Amino acid sequence: MNIKDYFNIFTYHGSGMYAFGRVFDTFKELHWFDLKRNVNTTEIKADGYEDSRYMIYMPVYTSVCFEMIRKSFEWYTSGIRYSNPNLIPIFVDLGAGSGKTLLIANETKFFQICVGVELNEVLSKRSQKNLPPPPIEKSQKQISNASVLHIHANVESVYWADQILINIPKDRHRDIVLFAFNHNSYDCDVVTKTLDIINQKFVNSLYLYQNPTQQRAVLNAGFEEIQRDAAPNNAHKNFKYIIYRNTKKNNLD
Repeated sequence: MNIKDYFNIFTYHGSGMYAFGRVFDTFKELHWFDLKRNVNTTEIKADGYEDSRYMIYMPVYTSVCFEMIRKSFEWYTSGIRYSNPNLIPIFVDLGAGSGKTLLIANETKFFQICVGVELNEVLSKRSQKNLPPPPIEKSQKQISNASVLHIHANVESVYWADQILINIPKDRHRDIVLFAFNHNSYDCDVVTKTLDIINQKFVNSLYLYQNPTQQRAVLNAGFEEIQRDAAPNNAHKNFKYIIYRNTKKNNLD
């Protein structure tokens, strides 16, 4: 971003302290992240989506993403892992864009694999550039250590779930706990389809939903709320989120 971009943000939000606040938030939550890491996650992409059900790409706020991941992992630690220390936590961003959430999830070192699923080729390639996957030896059949996986695919296709599963031994599939992230990337129909895939393929899952506009679809899919932001009701949508866990039983028969 440049000075002109910040000026446009200021004028768009009128004037005065609120407009200054929006400019400051943009720098602190978006641009500063890229400057510190020498990456490009801030560049917005508004075209190239043939399907109107998919939203334009805008990066998640840094502090909000960190908070969502931290809170969900704390709940997982006390609510799921306490009875089974051998579980496999996997993070997946369903609509990963330029890979910002992957970078954040990878930095926490909470997860065995961090996965980004992105339909747009330009964004998928940018994500791989921002966070290159580690080299895998030809003799290595499966990813067994902490790793990064970029999947250029439609989130409505079961392909992304299968790509995750092939990297985990089949007898350990039941041990996976999926942390699925959605930055309000698509409409109700797509949300429902992605949740159906999660329920079909994974025994345990948490759904991290930022700017949760399709809450009813999540509840109808058998998920229940376990955490939400502490921001006031009139806070900007970029600070709003809800974390869910699945309640449907899946025996992976």
